[in-house]
Amino acid sequence: GASSAATGGGAGGEAEYACASLGDPCTTCLALRCQERYCACQRSAECAALANCLLGCDPGEEPCRQTCMTAHREGISGASLEGGCAAERCAVQCPSRAALSRCDSCRYARCAAEMNACAADPSCRALVACTDTCAAGDAACRELCAMLYESGAPAAAEVLACGGAQCGADCEGG
Repeated sequence: GASSAATGGGAGGEAEYACASLGDPCTTCLALRCQERYCACQRSAECAALANCLLGCDPGEEPCRQTCMTAHREGISGASLEGGCAAERCAVQCPSRAALSRCDSCRYARCAAEMNACAADPSCRALVACTDTCAAGDAACRELCAMLYESGAPAAAEVLACGGAQCGADCEGG
């Protein structure tokens, strides 16, 4: 009989790495606690390059983060989803990774192309962040955001339209 055939199933509880860490505390934690997001990012050249670039930025060092995102825009959604998991499950080991709101988690998962284009553009990022602070139905607030960050409006409109269609309740205010 062929009952001993390998099935490729998961491990039962012991530490099993689906993909290797880079040897530092952050990726070691990610490989264990954020396996799905980490491995998906490692399999994408642009995502891995962006994640590696972000490791070199100090927490809150926005110009550094923006430079990395602009250079590796195709990897933004994957790295952001990985970073959201890192902030939740590996905060001590990965202090420079940012937590994601439920809305942004959904946007990065379901509107990846729109989010990548927006996050690579500082004015679009600022515009989306601004509109996310507006109360539901507050048109004046949204218009003010659009005026403040006018050059980001076309890309932001794509994010907000996709997010509204795909993420509904997760993005109610914004």
